[in-house]
Amino acid sequence: SADDSARRVGEHLLKWHARMPFAAENFLPGSEEQSYAAEWLPAADGRGAAHPAFNQPLPAEALQQISLDELLRFYRHPIRAFFQLRLGVSFILEETELPDEEPFTLDNLSRYQFNSQLLNTLIDGDDPERLFQRVRAAGGLPYGAFGEIYWQKQQEEMSELAEQVRAERAESHSLELDIDIAGVRLSGWLHQVQDDGLLRWRPATLSAVDGILLWLEHLVYCCAGGTGESRIYGRKNSAWRFAALAPEEAQAQLAELLAGYQRGLCQPLLLLNKSGWAWLSQCYQPETQQIDWEEEAQIKARAKLLQAWQGDQRIPGEGEDPYVQRVFRQLDNEYLAQILAETERYLLPVTRHNLG
Repeated sequence: SADDSARRVGEHLLKWHARMPFAAENFLPGSEEQSYAAEWLPAADGRGAAHPAFNQPLPAEALQQISLDELLRFYRHPIRAFFQLRLGVSFILEETELPDEEPFTLDNLSRYQFNSQLLNTLIDGDDPERLFQRVRAAGGLPYGAFGEIYWQKQQEEMSELAEQVRAERAESHSLELDIDIAGVRLSGWLHQVQDDGLLRWRPATLSAVDGILLWLEHLVYCCAGGTGESRIYGRKNSAWRFAALAPEEAQAQLAELLAGYQRGLCQPLLLLNKSGWAWLSQCYQPETQQIDWEEEAQIKARAKLLQAWQGDQRIPGEGEDPYVQRVFRQLDNEYLAQILAETERYLLPVTRHNLG
């Protein structure tokens, strides 16, 4: 038939070759397709060496001295710190395009900067009306009556927090640091040290980042001989508070965080403060100071983690962070296990010692 004839012609004219240059049939002696490319012979013979995995830790750098500011910067966002401090790259692009419309609300950064000025003005006992006039003249408030309404609302919210801070605020000084932690010299300055400890405040609802940063300062304060309490206050009655620790215990805790810093500059440390805290705060048991590993508790806790990772229409998820995306885009079981392990290692001690 015509089909059979076409098939026979095709078989006569066409010659199928192996798709891979290292295929074993390319090296059969006497065959029409025999290859003489010696570089592929070890692979064809099964003697080739596989390339090592790409994501390998970088060589550790000798750490003899570190400043407190460097340590705080690292634990504010460990993955970002790996890219910026070790690789010297940044993925944030600033928007320079001017808006076409009058602003009737403030974006998150402008709101935080404004609230920070307002809160500090109220704490210092200065006249907030002068701040209002200055910010409005500079275009830092929403247009027209919207700006006055926004001002009144923010002043009411910040006044309560300011009163709380003023009730505990006292004379403070800066403490110069020179501490040996596991063979590493920790230097720098600890600012706003009062006789009764450290007092901090932020015009926002406090997060796990605020907790671990205050915890770091508190450990340094205790290593330097401090015997007071460290605390930070935020909006909506949020707070972190830590009682004084013995210098030996503070040094042991700080050594663990220094080890994490060194490890996190060799490869990204998967301490996701937002997602990890969402998990830990759901399954931590204050009565036993332990994590509830029961299946039912873990299902709920991991659902909270996934919610923080994905975000919603109002709040972007941690998985959208450009630095996190460079490490992994999909949250699989392997990455999840690493996130939980790092959360337990670094955030669980913070939670256990929190008095707030």
